[in-house]
Amino acid sequence: DLFGIWYLPLPDGQRNLNIKARFGISDGAPFGEKAYHVGGGELLRGLDSNTASGDMQALFNIEYKQGFFAYPLWRWVAFADIGNVHDRNEFKLIEQKVGLGFGLRRKIASLTNTDLRIDFAWDADRRRVQTYVSTNLTF
Repeated sequence: DLFGIWYLPLPDGQRNLNIKARFGISDGAPFGEKAYHVGGGELLRGLDSNTASGDMQALFNIEYKQGFFAYPLWRWVAFADIGNVHDRNEFKLIEQKVGLGFGLRRKIASLTNTDLRIDFAWDADRRRVQTYVSTNLTF
């Protein structure tokens, strides 16, 4: 597995660009299952959880995040998730799934210093919006 995350603060205050890239190859998971899955709120927003599975994964996530200047605990994001999984003998880099969307983040410092998130992601293949609400962040 190759995995990288870059956090790029942008000039003029409360905004940044977050980039995550993953590439993985596996000879299979225990019990004959596939090693990688895409879909859901953590890997490829817009797709249902575990939409596709395989033994090779290519995934790229990018988020632009900016705070509301009057309310620094609130932030809005725009994102693109691109990736897919394939069987090792059928990997095609040009066959990628795409999720595009926007969301809100709220820093909750009084509980556990965590973030509350709501994302709205568009799945271009199914032409529908998927909503995610959680305390886990993609980055």
